[in-house]
Amino acid sequence: MGALGLALGAICADILASLNLWRIVKHDMKENHAAVAWVRIKQLAHEFRDFPLFSAPQNIMNAISQGLPVLMLGYFYGIGVAGAYAFGLRIIHAPMGFLLTPLRQVLFQKASETHNQGGNLYTLFIKTTGGLMAVALVPCVVLFILSPQIFSWLFGVEWREAGVYARWLLLWMFVLFSNVPSVLFARILRQQKNLFVFDCFVLLTRTSILAFGGFYWTALTTIIFFSVLGFILNVILIGWIGTLLHFKNIKINISTV
Repeated sequence: MGALGLALGAICADILASLNLWRIVKHDMKENHAAVAWVRIKQLAHEFRDFPLFSAPQNIMNAISQGLPVLMLGYFYGIGVAGAYAFGLRIIHAPMGFLLTPLRQVLFQKASETHNQGGNLYTLFIKTTGGLMAVALVPCVVLFILSPQIFSWLFGVEWREAGVYARWLLLWMFVLFSNVPSVLFARILRQQKNLFVFDCFVLLTRTSILAFGGFYWTALTTIIFFSVLGFILNVILIGWIGTLLHFKNIKINISTV
């Protein structure tokens, strides 16, 4: 069915997953019916309303932001450049997703427990962020040097251009790989509104640099500056959340003295 089949398949998969989740929730509610108090549920829903209020549009913004480069590169430079960019990004992102998907679940649980118990989130943040940077550093350096040759050898000479793009996208991917604790800890710190504003700024700056590059730069130059922008924005995000956690840790230490 082509593109329509892919879209319908993805929609049906999400619907089935939601129905399965509802089946589990319904079973749990029956078993714990006596412990369910609708007044308490309404109270908690109001207290944590910032999650659906800002996280839902934030996810939409992220989806637009991730898909925007392919559309704009295709518009300015043609489908070949857009395809090479998308292919290079996908090859880099695949092993990252394989590692980060389970890490997000474990880290979010650990961080939530630490926060609820009044523990030191700042130390956990430093250790996990630094650990991710250490894990990613050597592979990124190797791929930065050899990406064009690796892509040519694995996928054919016609994909060398994708390897050239991937080389520069590694700047962005390196810090994106390392910012997972920042995103998770920001939610624990109830920074949903500020994250939404930050993502709006990210989308605006990405659109601006892609448009400017489309009019005045070559495809490679545009991708390099786009990756550098991603690197800078994610460093800002990591620094921002790290600073919040640092001051929060200072307050905790003062209160316990």
